[in-house]
Amino acid sequence: MIFEQLILQNWIPYCGRQVIEFATKPKKKITFIRGNNKGGKTAIMRSIKWVLYGDTGDQQEYRKPLKLLNIDAKASNDYALSVSLIVKKDDDHLKITRRLIPRQGISNPNDRDFEEQFSIIKNGKAVTTDLDKYVSLLLAEEISGFFLFDGEKLQ
Repeated sequence: MIFEQLILQNWIPYCGRQVIEFATKPKKKITFIRGNNKGGKTAIMRSIKWVLYGDTGDQQEYRKPLKLLNIDAKASNDYALSVSLIVKKDDDHLKITRRLIPRQGISNPNDRDFEEQFSIIKNGKAVTTDLDKYVSLLLAEEISGFFLFDGEKLQ
């Protein structure tokens, strides 16, 4: 599986729509993400875990919708929160998207007022089977730590 793009919408430190393009050339397949402390590197890792498994991997923080929502977006009443991961697996192109949307008619939502939507588009068509199982076959959560490495957790 090759990560091609990560699209963040109002995700933790990232306000608005932000797109990260990953290296995909056969001889240049590694993408390094570098930045200052508190610059958003770990937030990128959290977003990949969240879009795939519905969990950021955190024990305490970043477990509830309003913790995931960018504070500037919240201040401007923009509650559009989503992460999309575009990958290539063999000959298939997949767009995996997870979003949190406040229930209809709620203008100032709390954590309980959000609904999660999860979708996978494969070669332009919606996958309708068990989506969690589908993701598990792509990259099982139990082994994802070998591929989605978070340096902040080193002791």
